[in-house]
Amino acid sequence: MTPPSSPWVAVVGDNTVDRYLDAAATEYSGGNAFNVAVQLAAQGVAVRYFGAVGPDEDAEIIRRGLRRNGIAVDDLEVMPGETAITLIRVTETGDRVFEREDFGVTAAYRPGDDALESISSAAWVHIGMLPDADDFRGRLAARRLTGWQGVVSQDCAVASGLGNLDVAFLSAGEGVDALAIAQTTVAAGVPLAVVTRGADGAIASDGSSTWSQDALPAEVVDTTGAGDSFIAGFIAAQLRRDDVGQALENGARRAAVTVSHPAGWAHPEPEGDVADSDARDGDAGDGDVADGDAASRSGAQSVAADRYAAVDAAVDEFAAEATALLIELVAVRSVNPLQPGVDGSLYAGEEKRANELLAEAFRPLGFGIEWVEAAEGRPNLVAILPGSGGGRSLALNGHIDTVSPQAGRFDDPWTAVIEDGWLYGLGATDMKAGHAAMWLAARALQKAGVTLAGDLHIHSVVGEETMSHEIGTTAILEAGYLVDGAIVPEPTSTAPDLLRVANAAAGNYLFSVAVRGKSTHWASRNLAIRAGGPGDEIGVNAIDKIVQVYNAMRQLEEQWAFTKTHPSFPAGAFIIHPGVLRADIGVEAAPYFPDRARIDYLLSFPPGYTSAEIAAEIEEHVGHAAAMDPWLREHPVEFTWTDTWPPAFTDPAGDFARSVMASRTELAAVEPAVPPLEEPVTAAAQSDANFYEAYGIPALVCGPGDVRVAHATDERVAIENIALAARMIARAAIDWCGTDRT
Repeated sequence: MTPPSSPWVAVVGDNTVDRYLDAAATEYSGGNAFNVAVQLAAQGVAVRYFGAVGPDEDAEIIRRGLRRNGIAVDDLEVMPGETAITLIRVTETGDRVFEREDFGVTAAYRPGDDALESISSAAWVHIGMLPDADDFRGRLAARRLTGWQGVVSQDCAVASGLGNLDVAFLSAGEGVDALAIAQTTVAAGVPLAVVTRGADGAIASDGSSTWSQDALPAEVVDTTGAGDSFIAGFIAAQLRRDDVGQALENGARRAAVTVSHPAGWAHPEPEGDVADSDARDGDAGDGDVADGDAASRSGAQSVAADRYAAVDAAVDEFAAEATALLIELVAVRSVNPLQPGVDGSLYAGEEKRANELLAEAFRPLGFGIEWVEAAEGRPNLVAILPGSGGGRSLALNGHIDTVSPQAGRFDDPWTAVIEDGWLYGLGATDMKAGHAAMWLAARALQKAGVTLAGDLHIHSVVGEETMSHEIGTTAILEAGYLVDGAIVPEPTSTAPDLLRVANAAAGNYLFSVAVRGKSTHWASRNLAIRAGGPGDEIGVNAIDKIVQVYNAMRQLEEQWAFTKTHPSFPAGAFIIHPGVLRADIGVEAAPYFPDRARIDYLLSFPPGYTSAEIAAEIEEHVGHAAAMDPWLREHPVEFTWTDTWPPAFTDPAGDFARSVMASRTELAAVEPAVPPLEEPVTAAAQSDANFYEAYGIPALVCGPGDVRVAHATDERVAIENIALAARMIARAAIDWCGTDRT
């Protein structure tokens, strides 16, 4: 049972508004299926939720909960009736009593044919509480006859039947023979049965093998949604090709995070009269599970303060050498040869030369040097420092290519200039200072006598500045150089907020729209556009038509302020930016009707959407608008989709983010220049972290540069930030990879 590629998940079933009978009249959005969808999104999994609400105010609580978690509401069907509600009373002992459960329209929801068409393109379909679940699974099974190969799972505690299931999630509670339940389920034809059993942990069986996961201790605040979180953790791990044992562990870890706070996912503070939070269901027996903190920080707890002090002293000792390395890297003219307006022949082989320089810097530190070349003459460097064994691996990723030079204060952008603590030069901040910090961290670890337990990778890649990930970071990952976590030291240090850690970034898409016109003499405009004239028969000004397309796009952009949201981003963050407008007849001449017009756009979109979904939405919206115009109806708008960058989101409650944030907190405690940071932030720009996450690898961005001076004249970096970043990277490697002392 191997999920197919492009792993997005369709979650189908119930939602509810949990209304607590307390003085605050607290309200949360939740439901079995709803919670699973939210918890998958929290792990960076692309997810769509299919369910139903009524035409009432409670439906807005459900929609807001989805949007806060980066899940589109387009698949939420509005049905006559009321949105489901649950009235909950909490006893003095903390137990929950369900005073009333009104399933509302969810009791009658059955996905229609259009929904089924979308659902059956998912890599994994999970079913929560759903009427006629047997019939729905049968309809999905029919899709397999046409080639669909998705995995189907179900929460069998709330949905009936076992037919046409790949994974059955069941609950046995404490003291019940869970193995017998699993074996009976497998005997009924289900390939894999997963049974949670409260404080006794969880087991899974496929009939020939059995896996178990002990309950992990946790300080339980609220068991609501713990079972749903367990399911989401299991599915997310399976999607990234983890084995069943690892998936059970991830499920327990996810449930652990959930029980440590009220409700089924970590909510913002209530806003206004309605708390947009969610809580609900799941089997409450998963309450005795770990909060994940010990697992994610076990390495950090074993490292004495003197080890950090030794690393810091070594950073100070070799900081000047790191600056010298940066000066050498700046001197290499590693301009991306595919940059618009660039004569690539002027820079042929320069990325390779810069990576060769880096290879020679890392080789003496014990790194093995390997190369991945997906584009001729543009090799990526993979340098690996083998660990002693038993630890988690970490990649430090940096792109070696730069943008093209601009005229500034200095005659030669490739000759570094040091002035008032700043190092000026093309690529200094974006992101060759990041490479220097990687090297300095590795050198300091060596000097301090630290041997990492896990492997440390350096991935120095080409192609980033033109979104050519397929020849850069993705090529490295496809070549098999996979890791357990990645840090990308892109610029995140804008004074005084140095070394901010970013876990989320918008996706983007570069594309163009073009229309055709019909050329004629400019003086015929009145005949073409005024009543009584021959109209389109005499001529069509392509500018008039492209303006209609622009207006449609602008309208969609306004809608996105409400339909494209994510809790990591401010309201209205996602845009459709028109950057280039061109119209002519092949030459620029005003006395003609231009017969062609084009607008080049660059848009941004939130985690939870795929590039293909965004492109389809835009083409559909513009197509509807164009259909209102006779000329555009007969001469359709032409779309050219050029380059895209998927959105990035690494779960801030996951092991990797917790470990890295703990490393940064330790540094901030001893270094006044590094301000405290309670949680990861949203990145100011895209980076190759996105592509690690596409592989299921958690990735964070934290580096010495300042994004405000990236791609700018007189690009520069504060030299002291390189040492600070190295201290941060070294701590992160120690805490995540684990150590032996040599």
